[in-house]
Amino acid sequence: MPKFWKKQVRRTKYLGQDIAELSKRGTKHVHTHVISSIHKVHYVRRQVFWWLSIAVVLLLMTGIQLLVWRSLTSTTISARGGLFSEATIGEIRTLNPLFATTNSELAAINIIHARLLGHDQSGHLTGKLAASWTASPDAREWRVTLRENLTFHDGAPLTADDVVFTVELMQNPLTHYHGHSNWANVRVAKVDDLTVTFTLTNSQASFAEQLTFFILPKHLLQDTPPAQLINANFNLSPIGAGPFMFGRVKASSTSPFIVATNRFDNFFGGASLLNNYEIHTFSNTADIVAGLNQAAITASAELSHTDLGGIDRRHNFRERRALLSAGTFLFINTASDQTSLLGVRQTIAAALDLTKIRMAANATTPLDFPIIISRFPLNAPHIPQRVATAEVSEPLRLLASHREVAEVIANQLRAADIPVELTVYPEGSQTLWSTIEARDYDLLLRTIVMPSDPDPSQYYHSSQTRARNFSNFISSAADIYLTAANATTDLQIRRARYEEFLRIWVTEIPAIGLYQSEMLHVAANFATTFPETAVLATPFSRFETVNRYATLRATRHRTP
Repeated sequence: MPKFWKKQVRRTKYLGQDIAELSKRGTKHVHTHVISSIHKVHYVRRQVFWWLSIAVVLLLMTGIQLLVWRSLTSTTISARGGLFSEATIGEIRTLNPLFATTNSELAAINIIHARLLGHDQSGHLTGKLAASWTASPDAREWRVTLRENLTFHDGAPLTADDVVFTVELMQNPLTHYHGHSNWANVRVAKVDDLTVTFTLTNSQASFAEQLTFFILPKHLLQDTPPAQLINANFNLSPIGAGPFMFGRVKASSTSPFIVATNRFDNFFGGASLLNNYEIHTFSNTADIVAGLNQAAITASAELSHTDLGGIDRRHNFRERRALLSAGTFLFINTASDQTSLLGVRQTIAAALDLTKIRMAANATTPLDFPIIISRFPLNAPHIPQRVATAEVSEPLRLLASHREVAEVIANQLRAADIPVELTVYPEGSQTLWSTIEARDYDLLLRTIVMPSDPDPSQYYHSSQTRARNFSNFISSAADIYLTAANATTDLQIRRARYEEFLRIWVTEIPAIGLYQSEMLHVAANFATTFPETAVLATPFSRFETVNRYATLRATRHRTP
């Protein structure tokens, strides 16, 4: 063995002997000073108690100091990644925004497609694909400028050509777009790749609200005849410009039809925190509650307060109510045989107990007029005491999409000897919309959007009887005031004209205001959704900030 290794062996041997000697001495020391003396502890037990107490207190203070330091130097934030599953009611037959009607379809198009204008979390208009928009003083010429470098999901550029193409599709009656009459008197033109002008036949100060439509890709649909668009393959495999790209359709044990989407990294509003977003379709709220209890669903805006009792609280869901820029009204068909008589409309109004109706809807904000006065202050007229002045002999046909409130209204009318036939169809169903379009009702319980612009023309101007004038209300005086209010951007003039219109509305009773609508939203505690203070234009406005939704959390350190 080399001399070096012999030397190392000797060192190891001596080291082992040293360790054995130290161990022997340590054992003897412990035995002498601890074990042999432990029976004497009771002589110094008070001192031992206080020393141990001090040690515990010091440990606790150290722990508290560490927790405080951590709270000052770190925060929990939403993290990138994860899946969000949204439960909706209704079938999905199309993902084309021109034809979407069910809640499931409307939810899906709001994450796949992008709007020209949209609404912020206070319910006011804001630019989406549009960077800016302006109007001429007479509100007849409107100019919209797009953001730069916009693209569709397939990478194709989104330009003014796509905006013009989409508007022309909406204008064409062969497209079968249900709102095409709203675009009949609008001329759209491309100025350059980023600029579009809209020229109106008549002044319309509220026209910006009409610019909240989704943009379709011209390069994919220009060869499809408008009459065939409703059956195009695009409708179930769409390309949009929204925060999520269509992925595939699948099914699960709780939902028979799921639209799965993937994050679009080039979204103009910033790439989503989530990797994936899924729309799970259901036929009723009971199945949604079951899906929530099985932790198969992250959130839903489809439940009513009566559904909450079925939710298993062990799964840590939170509920909150978001006020909507929308109102629920009882529209009275003024073209129907019986309800065309003012006396019958007065009798209907006299029979209703609005307080009890609002309690049945669990509504917290009354709405007496077709304009939200708190948002657009004006001198609202006094609503006179309603008195029954006519007899109703034939049953009134009451059409609704939500049974609970409709039954309260029907029972109140019956208690006043007004016969009622109640028909309830699911919201978003084709049968409901067809019945509304045919105006095959005397009374319609309906929630309508009340946009940031106060103009109620789309619901009460005589030119809209084939669109959203659900009351078939025709009044030349009302038309004059509504048209005059829309002919200027001067708020003082508009306010005066709307005050005159409201006096007519209160007298003629084409509808009865019930309450400002709210959305009940149920979500898992771990999920981040829309802001707590949001006032949503519609229930689907919750998707305006969907790119900031999250299901994961991370800790970020900061300087205290």
